[in-house]
Amino acid sequence: MQGSEPIGDAPVVGRCSARAALAGNPSDGYGGAVVSVPVASVAAHVEAAPSDRFEIDPSPTADDTFSDLDELCERVDRYGYGGTRQLLVATLRSLRRHVDAKIDPVRLTVSTTIPRSVGLAGSSAIVIAAMRALTSRHADSDWSQALRSDPALMAAVALDAETTELGITAGLQDRAVQSHDTPMLMEFDSVRPIGTGSLLSGTYSVLPRPPGIVLVAAIDATASPSGVAHRSLRDDFDADVGGVRRLMGEIAEHARSAAAAIERGDVETLGSDMDSTLELRQQMMVLDPRHLAMAEAARSHGAHANWSGSGGAVTVLAPNEAVAAITRSALVDELGCTIVDV
Repeated sequence: MQGSEPIGDAPVVGRCSARAALAGNPSDGYGGAVVSVPVASVAAHVEAAPSDRFEIDPSPTADDTFSDLDELCERVDRYGYGGTRQLLVATLRSLRRHVDAKIDPVRLTVSTTIPRSVGLAGSSAIVIAAMRALTSRHADSDWSQALRSDPALMAAVALDAETTELGITAGLQDRAVQSHDTPMLMEFDSVRPIGTGSLLSGTYSVLPRPPGIVLVAAIDATASPSGVAHRSLRDDFDADVGGVRRLMGEIAEHARSAAAAIERGDVETLGSDMDSTLELRQQMMVLDPRHLAMAEAARSHGAHANWSGSGGAVTVLAPNEAVAAITRSALVDELGCTIVDV
């Protein structure tokens, strides 16, 4: 029932894994398709504890404490003025607007092991973890049951929190794979309304675990919010600069081919689709040479690679354990990468 009581005084924790794209990105934001997988080894957690008033991140965090002004300025240069507080406030507001959520006052506390701004969907993980905590606290309510029973609706509300509320350039890919928590082919050539208002959904197909060994390599020093990259790409797409629309269509076909390869257990075709996605991306965008070096290092040792998102991470596919081991060593020892297992 809509006005039912929360589950009690015990804190509730919501969890959401990171996400890594395999093929098709970034066409998902432009009417295309993408194959992505959850990265369960790193995740965001949001605790919702009963409170007399709504409290958002009441304790100092790494987002708002600095050793000196130089560190403060460097942090703003890299990440902007955003932080976890605005994500949680936007989540609460979107829940009220779209599902008429009746939420008793809570204290929301965030913790995350997802590397920041490297393209692993860390911000959407915080939003969805918060939604899971809040729906768990009100598990018997109509609005909670609607979200818990329909991952596509949860993804749409999560996207609205960042795009409509915060003005962040983003798409459904991250939220769809994170809300379903499974490998997926997501197609966006024909989106459909979902829920109320302006919420939308793509066509989502669940996939088995990809063949081969999948890992993510990231360099923290190259981190950059994904919205920065997508703002200029959106302008180029709208004006069709350099044939961007045609290239997006080709990238989307590699997502569909990759999905079919995963269904067959065909690691070589999947790897080829990943490589082709990155090569087409390079024709549309200026890519950081440090990121390209990660992809080239992986390929030089017999693996395949593509951008995980639009930050500083690369998704690597190795056909077997031997190639995975030598690729991992090269990325760590030669380039100083952090490796995240998928």
